[in-house]
Amino acid sequence: MSHELNMEQVRDEFLQNLRNLCEFWSDQVHDRTEKEKLYGLAHSILVMIDGNSLCSPPFILAPDYSEEDKKFCIEEGYDYYSVNRDSNVKCNIAGELHYMLFETENEEATKE
Repeated sequence: MSHELNMEQVRDEFLQNLRNLCEFWSDQVHDRTEKEKLYGLAHSILVMIDGNSLCSPPFILAPDYSEEDKKFCIEEGYDYYSVNRDSNVKCNIAGELHYMLFETENEEATKE
């Protein structure tokens, strides 16, 4: 029976898709420079976020500014981003992805 994925499932799937992209682009040696591979990886990640990939739905990507951030920027004369902290987004997986990307990879490496 189908069910709505919870935050942990969505996060794990997203991170696994990123790992798969890293593996794919690290294996691309056919006359590609390191810079070309990095741009290819970046493009693939953006395609995944935009939802133009078979492996994932589109993701919401917006600044996460608070009223305090906005106030500080105004006081200092800086441009500022939209405030989105109180928006009603379900299943927000942002925040710790940069740590979690390597956690599972390190756990798997220690099992081998």
